[in-house]
Amino acid sequence: MVYFFVAIVLFLFSLSFENRKYSKKQLSLICLTSAIFLALFEGLRWEIGTDWDPYYQYFRFLDNEHNEIGYYYITKAIRLFTDKYTFYLLLQAFFFYLTFAAFIIKHSDNPGISLTILYCSFLPFWGCNRQFLALTIIILSIDFVLRRKFLPFFLCVAIATSMHTTAIIFAPVYFLYNFQYKSSFVVVASIVAIYVGAMGYLNNIPYLNLLAYMDDTSGDKMMAYLSKDITGSFSIPGAMRRLLIVIGGLYVRPRIKDKTFDYFLIVYTIGAIIYLLFISTQLQLIAGRGVMYFTVMEIVLVPQIIRSFTSNKSNRVIIWSVYFAILLYLLNRDLNYYYLMSGEEIFRPYKTIFN
Repeated sequence: MVYFFVAIVLFLFSLSFENRKYSKKQLSLICLTSAIFLALFEGLRWEIGTDWDPYYQYFRFLDNEHNEIGYYYITKAIRLFTDKYTFYLLLQAFFFYLTFAAFIIKHSDNPGISLTILYCSFLPFWGCNRQFLALTIIILSIDFVLRRKFLPFFLCVAIATSMHTTAIIFAPVYFLYNFQYKSSFVVVASIVAIYVGAMGYLNNIPYLNLLAYMDDTSGDKMMAYLSKDITGSFSIPGAMRRLLIVIGGLYVRPRIKDKTFDYFLIVYTIGAIIYLLFISTQLQLIAGRGVMYFTVMEIVLVPQIIRSFTSNKSNRVIIWSVYFAILLYLLNRDLNYYYLMSGEEIFRPYKTIFN
């Protein structure tokens, strides 16, 4: 399948970073070229991904009652120039991948690993137009956190929230940069989250009461999630993946001794803990999407963890290969999930506008 072929090509590309040293210019050129390819691969799709029809119809008719105001106006602005939905998809894809490429070039020890994780992690979310825009803007805000520029950061979060309301949960993250935490604190918090999640205590939340505060589209999605048995085995691999990163990050943290790494790790850990709290609930998929703004830090954490874990190149390749195999398993599971939930195949076969 083409999706896995692209993943394998990215994986092989990531191995090249272990065998040679690239100059900053070469590094930027390689990352940008890869980002352009991925943007074209996603942006030229047709009838592929989640929520295809709702967003396609929204682009055509611009009903501003069912989406956030920022998304309405950005869609309206594009419609002033064209009524071609592919043009919109390409703009969004280039904005997403070029922004992430710049972030990866600046913060990743192995851009190939970062791009591979980015692709494998977000492919199953193709079609989440509003949240992809919000996430991209949140990534832009990270630089303002590191430079301690509160107003630009707050503006980014506000704009992201106008694209997808879930982005508001990222606002407190600004104040975590100077947060001093011990590894033991993270371990205890993770254990508590696992216990609460495994025991299913959050199942006592009256989820159906939330429907009164949702629009029809969101309400329908909530009912779809609640009507499916998606707890248990489905969430366990995702939980193990997140715990692996948290544990690995804590292990290498004393070796790295870097404030930016500590910041990325605590942000990721918060997302992982929230995910673990909902592991045995019917809202664990919604929780997984909601903490996307936190767990996206995986793309820069994993390369640093692998490089700091061992100085032996062969061992690093083995560790990354095992993790890549996990990514492929999760990618296949996530692509299959939509068919299992709805009976409709929304990713296979891959189709483009040219088909």
